[in-house]
Amino acid sequence: MSEKPALEDDLVEAPPPRPRGRIKRRLATLARALSTGATFFWIMFALGGGFEHLTSDTLTLSVLLTAASAGIILSWWNMPGAIVLYVAAGLALGAFAGYEARRNDWLIALLFGGPYIVSGLLMLPATDRGDWTGRP
Repeated sequence: MSEKPALEDDLVEAPPPRPRGRIKRRLATLARALSTGATFFWIMFALGGGFEHLTSDTLTLSVLLTAASAGIILSWWNMPGAIVLYVAAGLALGAFAGYEARRNDWLIALLFGGPYIVSGLLMLPATDRGDWTGRP
């Protein structure tokens, strides 16, 4: 009985399996949790008496927070749209807070807009698959 000679292709080891996008899913989940927590904080602040009187400032802040809330909902179906909405809402909230502070206070601008900008940036790696859904 003669054995078949080993082919070169049989001697090549297969590469180890990839983790199947676990990190991408975790980054997208972390981004959603961060933006949801920030929005929950601002809604609780508003309901707790932070927006006692309806003025143009509170109306503007309410519209910007509604846009950020729409980004949370949109992030489950359309990741690139959510990224754009998160970053735009974060920049707008930061600019609004910086303007309303009446001085160059970057901490307030960062507190208002930072969570949404960071959420948008955390979602970027989850969208490299081609269909932009964030589902690996």
